[in-house]
Amino acid sequence: MLDHLVIPLAATLVLEYAAAYLLLNDTAVAKNSLLVNLITNPCLNLILWGLGSYLGFTGYWLLLLFLEIVVVAFEAWWYHMRLQEPGNRALLLSFALNAMSFGIGMLLQAFGLL
Repeated sequence: MLDHLVIPLAATLVLEYAAAYLLLNDTAVAKNSLLVNLITNPCLNLILWGLGSYLGFTGYWLLLLFLEIVVVAFEAWWYHMRLQEPGNRALLLSFALNAMSFGIGMLLQAFGLL
């Protein structure tokens, strides 16, 4: 179970921090991406780990989609409140960082690297 939590969390922290810092050149966003992902990533993965095996293939992916939407919304709220980012920019920032880490995570899983 621990590898279902630690490995995705570590990958997400590294990917989103690097993207925020290198692409946006914004240390405040990078640091806040670490903080908010320490909350959202373990929650998402615990729920998926706990419920995913009971839902079947379609149910698992529907749950994942729902949880990712919740995560994007929460992280957008976080960036809005903590960094005073305008709502649209906070939502775009959250969506972009999450889409990037989700996509790379799926690729790593597809190649057996995660």
